[in-house]
Amino acid sequence: MKFYLMIPIIVFSLLTACSESPTEPESVMTDPLELENGGFTTSDEKPVFGESELFEDFQDDEYVNDPYLTASLNTDSMDVYFVRIVWGLLKYDSTAATVVSFNGTASVTQGLLGVRRTIHFEKLTGDQFILPRTDPQTVSWTSTVRPHFDGILLVIVVPESIQTDGQLVIETDQYSGTFTFSELEALELLESVTEQGHEISIISQSNTVAPIDGGFLEGRWVKADSAQSNRGRFWGKWVDHSSQLRGHVKGIWGVTKDGRQVMHGKIIAIDGHFIGFMRGTYTREEIGAGAIQGVWIEKNITRGQYKGRWTASEAGKGYYYARWLYTN
Repeated sequence: MKFYLMIPIIVFSLLTACSESPTEPESVMTDPLELENGGFTTSDEKPVFGESELFEDFQDDEYVNDPYLTASLNTDSMDVYFVRIVWGLLKYDSTAATVVSFNGTASVTQGLLGVRRTIHFEKLTGDQFILPRTDPQTVSWTSTVRPHFDGILLVIVVPESIQTDGQLVIETDQYSGTFTFSELEALELLESVTEQGHEISIISQSNTVAPIDGGFLEGRWVKADSAQSNRGRFWGKWVDHSSQLRGHVKGIWGVTKDGRQVMHGKIIAIDGHFIGFMRGTYTREEIGAGAIQGVWIEKNITRGQYKGRWTASEAGKGYYYARWLYTN
């Protein structure tokens, strides 16, 4: 009797196993690039997404107490330009052995020029913004780089009573350039300056003094691996106009099934609180370099835009920067 009672149990088990097999394909995950927000959710995260080691290259910039700038920002009726400049090995090269000097000056033909922050300056190597200042239209610094990069955030203040277009002149040991104030309203420049791979990037915008009006993005743009050169990741920091850290971003980029070059990201505050999504596209304008642009969204409401550039080496290391604005 026991033998015959076991037969239906075995048959039922086999039938059950067979009936469950059609559901297996549903467990296959959809490529995040095909999803609206790259698979990211509105949930809060741990600070720096719980991956502090990824963000070690992008520590907070150091505030500069520039007396000329502090006094000028208390004045009403003025145009303000924010100019973020970084120089060196933007893609980072731990094998770099040569120390390269980027000592330099910046000056304007009208208005006032000030420094709000230095970027990655290392006092032990002599990097410094030179004080005291004697000229409200000129600033100077000393900077040397080896595996990484340095930079500076300039602020130009122009009284509205001045109607003519001024100029910003930048002079360093490796680069020189001149830009009109009109160009600084939305400048995006990325240029190679040495045969060893040193680059300079300049990104700027004009706006009111209020930090909430927008700011900058900066971080790593990295390929997944050599076999998947058409996709990768990005991460970095989200700062306001004065380069005050407001949060961090993390995302993915790549080519979808229908050939679109998309990027998706998530923005969180310093404490990990959800801020919004980044949703946009990237283009490849030359080997190892291109542009990015898109919108940033708070849940289902578009709050603003971002626009910038990326650069990457064959080894997969890369750098990106952008400016972001509120539009809603």
